[in-house]
Amino acid sequence: MKKKKLLVALLAVVLVLSMSATALASDIQPYRASDYLGTYSGSITAQSGKQMKVTFSVVGTGMMTEVGADYITIEKKVNGAWTYDRTISHEDDGYEHMMRSNAVSHGTSVYFTGTVGVEYRAIVTAYAADSTGSDTGDVTTSGATCRQ
Repeated sequence: MKKKKLLVALLAVVLVLSMSATALASDIQPYRASDYLGTYSGSITAQSGKQMKVTFSVVGTGMMTEVGADYITIEKKVNGAWTYDRTISHEDDGYEHMMRSNAVSHGTSVYFTGTVGVEYRAIVTAYAADSTGSDTGDVTTSGATCRQ
């Protein structure tokens, strides 16, 4: 009798778990940041010679008229708090490569000169547009300390 009750209880548990897994699987939707931005990411690393490197990647949801980073805000840590340092825009001379036309995705790196011993982070403002509209999204990197 105990074996029969144990078997019935085990079958009930298996049935409940299989139904839950099916219900969960049917609710899974692919993540999309917006109708225009698929995914975006950014990072910052210290290079030699006081150079800081910000790398980003932006993927649109299809063929975009423009895709990339609209601008990158650089912050530095002062007395334990993040404070504004500068903004790098794709419209600035020498930084036009931050944006790409007629592409699904775009990723590249930009450099700036920092101060040795100062920790920096970047806030990358991703951008994607097509004929129906556009969107932006921000991603904040972790910090990196500038070195000689």
